[in-house]
Amino acid sequence: GGRLDSTNVLTPIQTIITSIAVDHSEILGKTIDEIAFEKGGIIKNGTPLILANQEPTVKNILQNRAKQKNSSVFTLNNSSIETTANINTSTRFHVNDISFCTPLRGYHQGMNAAISVLSINHFDPEISTETIQKGLSNVSWPGRLQQMDPIKPIYYDVAHNAHGIHTILNMFRSWWSKKPLGVLVLKSEKNINLIAPILKDSFSELIVTSLPDVGIIPAETLWKTLTREGIPCTMIKDVNIALTTLNENVSNDTPGLIFGSHYIANAIFEFFSFSFDNGVI
Repeated sequence: GGRLDSTNVLTPIQTIITSIAVDHSEILGKTIDEIAFEKGGIIKNGTPLILANQEPTVKNILQNRAKQKNSSVFTLNNSSIETTANINTSTRFHVNDISFCTPLRGYHQGMNAAISVLSINHFDPEISTETIQKGLSNVSWPGRLQQMDPIKPIYYDVAHNAHGIHTILNMFRSWWSKKPLGVLVLKSEKNINLIAPILKDSFSELIVTSLPDVGIIPAETLWKTLTREGIPCTMIKDVNIALTTLNENVSNDTPGLIFGSHYIANAIFEFFSFSFDNGVI
């Protein structure tokens, strides 16, 4: 959330702010400092703030806001995250020298889980480590490095800003020696100039596509923009043809990554005949 978010009608028992990056700049601001100020708008009078690792300027802004609100601040400092060379292995992390693991893939998910554990510890210290680990073991988060084929290494991630895409691509570099095939869509308000440098030299082939009526950048527009930025890519206007092309060209050592937006989730799940969260949600 942020200063203008509808969640501010609630009275929280805690507020939690994860690592801040440039995103939703049309609402939150164009610089990291402006965004930090807007994010600090969720801090409530006398309500504890749980804070993930932040850039120094961001941390100062949030701590000053918390001081104005008489809110105590608990920062995730003593945490180490272990990721492995195998994408099928759980992510292990430590909080206060206690080891936990989550089935969610990647360093960033270990960090998210770690701040959740820190939150629980401050909310109710009587909740046991065993109970927390049991809960973590059952975590599922569709659209976050989610494998869309039971055999082929095809993954969907909703990463849609420069920070998120950079994080996902770093994970792929640690898991595979070969560059992935990519299918990209982006919402019209996204800052392509920030994203383009991250895409450069990151894919064996990058396909840009689109969907009508959901605010996605037309494939031709995205293709022209990335080409001007020196990013070689292929334009396939029909999302199903784009997904078919990806599906036919991945291999055990050349994975596929579909990314850029939440708004293509339905098309992806339908293409891969994948019930959203197995019908639970």
